[in-house]
Amino acid sequence: MRRSYVAPAVALCLSGCVEPQTGSRGAPRLPPSPSSQPPALEEPVAASPERTELSAKPAPDASPAPGTTTNPSTSVAAPSAYASSVALAPTTSSLPSAASAATANTSGPGGCPAGMIAIAATTFTMGAPAGEGASFERPAIRVKVGAFCIDRTEVTVEAYVRCAAKGACEPATSELRVTTGLDPHYVVVPSRECNASQTGRDRHPVNCVSQAMATAYCKWAGGRLPREAEWELSARGSDGRRYPWGTATPGAKLLNALGLDSPASATANGTVMMYRAANGYPTTAPVGSFPDGASPFGLVDVAGNVDEWLADGAWTYADHTAGITDPSFPLRAGAIEGAMRGGSWATDSPSRVAAYARVWGNPAMRDLTTGFRCAR
Repeated sequence: MRRSYVAPAVALCLSGCVEPQTGSRGAPRLPPSPSSQPPALEEPVAASPERTELSAKPAPDASPAPGTTTNPSTSVAAPSAYASSVALAPTTSSLPSAASAATANTSGPGGCPAGMIAIAATTFTMGAPAGEGASFERPAIRVKVGAFCIDRTEVTVEAYVRCAAKGACEPATSELRVTTGLDPHYVVVPSRECNASQTGRDRHPVNCVSQAMATAYCKWAGGRLPREAEWELSARGSDGRRYPWGTATPGAKLLNALGLDSPASATANGTVMMYRAANGYPTTAPVGSFPDGASPFGLVDVAGNVDEWLADGAWTYADHTAGITDPSFPLRAGAIEGAMRGGSWATDSPSRVAAYARVWGNPAMRDLTTGFRCAR
């Protein structure tokens, strides 16, 4: 499950992430109600780039949304002022998009820009089959999705840095952390552990990005973030498979997840891992390093490497048992449940990398396990 970096068998979620939980893990855990009092937001702290131990506690007077329970390790309310405090530089009409700059006069199959995969309009079954998944991953519903294009790989550091250099994207070199103590609050801290802060990681997925930062990049590149239904179709196809590659148990040759070569602090108890093998990558891997784990359409790293921000907020399948066409549920103003999919290099549970697995995170979150890909 996604926990603080210092917790055993961690799957990194530093501020307000929630995940499917079943069986002994209890009911689904959602973030605190947006109506709860937010903690104060401090200015970015540049003096301490090193990772610090996190022990997030609920904000005073925070109360869960009706019918939900909070995660005691991550239930600090999102500061309502945060979105405006990290507003990105506006994209101007004179600024060329990445798509036009990098793929002028080129296109891939289906008329998509080079590097993207065309997905034809189709109807597929979205969600977990009976007897699998968490309650909010069921019931499975029939979803009609129009044709779209989607990136074959997660957005790389190299690509994101080009956007930042143009002033259209905020640099992805800081993490949003929660302080310890009696008055927990968010701080934005420059981090040498973000991929964009390191040398030699141009082909690694960009991480340390919020949902707004991911949205801004995709807009600059001439696209948008994928919707949840588009992502699931791209990851599993229309044959109802559990994992992008089929039904085989997740292993070190199929995806980059928590294994024997993950950081010592992330495997402190030595018991819970995705697989007991080393894949050569302690954290992220260059995109496309696990071709055997590709989806039916050829997307790579849709399981593991980094979780991927999506365009949607929270919504329930139970409200759409009669079927739905092109579902789109944009994040509402003030909402703190941003959709993400796929699991990361720090994910320890096979259930979290199933193609139907759902998880939401505080949209302001930017940590080492979260990135994105674009669609159009």
